[in-house]
Amino acid sequence: MDALPYIDREYNDVKDEVDLLIKEEMGLFQPRDYLAHLEPMPDKLFKDDALLAAEQERVRTKKPLRVIDSERYGLVIPEDDTTEEDLQELIKRLQISIHYQSVREANLNLANQYGPNSWLSYANRLDSRSQALAGELEQIKNEISSINQQRQRSQTSVEVQLRQLEAEWLSLTEKNFHIQQACINLEHQKNALEAMLANGTDSNSHA
Repeated sequence: MDALPYIDREYNDVKDEVDLLIKEEMGLFQPRDYLAHLEPMPDKLFKDDALLAAEQERVRTKKPLRVIDSERYGLVIPEDDTTEEDLQELIKRLQISIHYQSVREANLNLANQYGPNSWLSYANRLDSRSQALAGELEQIKNEISSINQQRQRSQTSVEVQLRQLEAEWLSLTEKNFHIQQACINLEHQKNALEAMLANGTDSNSHA
């Protein structure tokens, strides 16, 4: 790249056209495979665990997760003609429901006791990480700004000299063009004189 963006003026005239060409070129890029350096994933990660294998297959096929059917553990008022077997099933469902509510209450008590401090600790860690990343970002921005300022100073410091050299190059190119044209004209004149001389010699010989 020989572009000097801080002193070149030609790009401003064709910026839209250049941006369009860049956009078209970027549309032809093939996405990079960022996992190419890794070993291929085994076909079956959980071949020794049927439940995990089934879950992996569900995720792979993008099937929805089967939710828990909570209605099967709901309370049902028995009818007058309910059999003893049905009553035993209702009692079993009631025991499951009681156990579920007991576990839920215990979890709520634990969350009420330890949850706030846990969330505060997590929020503090996130805040510390956010501040660290903000500091790194600010440092990178400062480095980029410093590099751009250095580039600008290095380019603008030689702008006058480059403009002078460019003008000299254009002048020499123009002179070379005129000299080349003059040489071509002289070559044509020489050829014409040689042709005239050759015609004159032939006329004298015939006379």
